[in-house]
Amino acid sequence: MDDLPYGQMAINDPNPVTGLRIKLCLRSEEQLCGKYSDAKIVEVRVAHFYAGGGVPQGAYIAIAIVVAIIAIGAECLLVKCCCCNKAKPKKLTKEDIAGPNRV
Repeated sequence: MDDLPYGQMAINDPNPVTGLRIKLCLRSEEQLCGKYSDAKIVEVRVAHFYAGGGVPQGAYIAIAIVVAIIAIGAECLLVKCCCCNKAKPKKLTKEDIAGPNRV
């Protein structure tokens, strides 16, 4: 890195690089950095970025399913309470059975 205090370099050399120190800084505020630490060679992982602000798409699908189930349950309860109430049959009295009194 030509004795520069900072910079980038690709490590393609089969010989391991030793004595390398790194620190993380924000891109928006280059003055905000962490402490220096010794660099380690690790396995590189691919970062997964979500377009929904850090919430995976599966969470949105699960929330939609739960809301749909609650809506269907509420609708069934509404139909049962409002539409299926049958009026109780009126008790028959002796007069109703015998008919009107005829003289």
